Amino acid sequence: MRNEKGVTLLEVVLATAIALVLLTVAYNMLFVGVRSHSTSVKIFEEQSDMRYTAETINNTLRFASVAFAVPEEQFAPQLDHAGRITGLAKPWNYIGLSPDGDSLVHYEYHNETDSYKMNVLAQPKGDLTYQLNFRKTSESQEDKNIKYFLRGIDNGREKFEISTEVEALNALHVIDWGDESNMSVALAYRTEETPKIHERPVAAMTMVLDTSGSMNDDLDGNSPREQEKSRIEILKETLKRMFSVMENNGGENIYARLVPFHANANSPHPNYNKDPERFNKVRDDNVNWNNLIDNLSADNGTNTGDGMRRGYYHLLDFNNNLGNYGLTDDTEVENYMVIMVDGVSTMASADVWWRRRHGYGYSDYILDDGNISKNTPTYSNWSGKGGHWERSPSQVPNPSNWWNYQGRWHIGDGMGLCTLATKYVDRVGEDLIQAKDPAAEDLGLDGNIFVIGFSNLDEDLESVKDIAKAVGIEVAEDNSDVENDFVYNDRVFIARDGDKLDEIFRNIAGYISEDLWQIEGPRITE
Repeated sequence: MRNEKGVTLLEVVLATAIALVLLTVAYNMLFVGVRSHSTSVKIFEEQSDMRYTAETINNTLRFASVAFAVPEEQFAPQLDHAGRITGLAKPWNYIGLSPDGDSLVHYEYHNETDSYKMNVLAQPKGDLTYQLNFRKTSESQEDKNIKYFLRGIDNGREKFEISTEVEALNALHVIDWGDESNMSVALAYRTEETPKIHERPVAAMTMVLDTSGSMNDDLDGNSPREQEKSRIEILKETLKRMFSVMENNGGENIYARLVPFHANANSPHPNYNKDPERFNKVRDDNVNWNNLIDNLSADNGTNTGDGMRRGYYHLLDFNNNLGNYGLTDDTEVENYMVIMVDGVSTMASADVWWRRRHGYGYSDYILDDGNISKNTPTYSNWSGKGGHWERSPSQVPNPSNWWNYQGRWHIGDGMGLCTLATKYVDRVGEDLIQAKDPAAEDLGLDGNIFVIGFSNLDEDLESVKDIAKAVGIEVAEDNSDVENDFVYNDRVFIARDGDKLDEIFRNIAGYISEDLWQIEGPRITE
């Protein structure tokens, strides 16, 4: 009998179990490999999309001639029934989310077809969604840096974030319409060398400049020593740089006029050895501006109200005579006024009368246009204060026939802060600049007027807050803003040295240039 060996049931079970284990291991190895590969591919695609998006944003900002970061209310892309993109401001290009919000898109405007083309930068992937925000890193008008945040959200959890700051090297302006509570969600930009805006407005600016005698002092109120500069010399240098900034930032739409004042702001003015009878365009007129600025000089007292009055009427004249500047009557004009003082208000302008045994009195402040007398005479009985030529008469509200009209004179103490002068500043500011007088034309100066105090002496700056209040600028009820040199006020400034004055002028220049873009920027119209 042969001795044959068979396979026992136990061996079959063991062999089957081992085979299953090996198959399971092999399957898992294969599945994990495939899954790992798939995950790697997905991550690679996501990273590639992010790199492409970041590269597009970076290049866009570097080569844009003007850029706006806009919040949701100014970015509402939609597809109409014909498949055309609406909800954007032509002819601006955009980078932002797709109409359905699940892709990152570059919206490129094509002038030939007057339409937008969507170039998808990052496709939707599973449950992954995108968030894109922009924020300007500094409030400085000259700063052209903007930061963007690109986030990937997967099932409510942040999966990745790219945060990059880019400088728009070639841009005239980089403007952020968003804020911390309403961040910008898209970037609107133009690439033309000088973007043309349909019926773009022009700016008219009067520079009301204190040229009283103290402008010949240094900033500490002393006669300048050798190699030191007087206030008037510093003013000239910083003014030239200010106009240079505006010239390089859209100055072809900015018209300006210097309004120097001392005891008066007459035109022509003795402290301004040029004919200032018109506004001059900032751009392409740099040599002329330098000549105008170089001809400023300083002497006499400080009639701030008269400077404000003439600054207002010069703006009004510009608006009423646009044809003199080659502009059409329907041109939109944004008006601005800069008031710079280096001392307190010491004089006012008024109609002066005389009566025997009573001396001199004034009936009212001068609020209409025109010069005042530049030769206010010396009288020994002005308020019984002696023979000084700037003494203060009392008010005569309704002079009778016994009174003789003398003319449009300057009045006031002339030697220090004067109540008559402060009241005159208040009247000019409220009646004319704020247009509270029903007969005055509102030039829209609210928010477009700046007040600068230029001195390192606190006593020279005592009128700055009064001037700001008079023209409608919001100031603190207590004295905290004065103690902090108005550091938190974006319309009132204190310059205690030339560098600070230069910074202030540059920021004002940037604000005005930027403001023109704000008016005709990428706003969605109904």
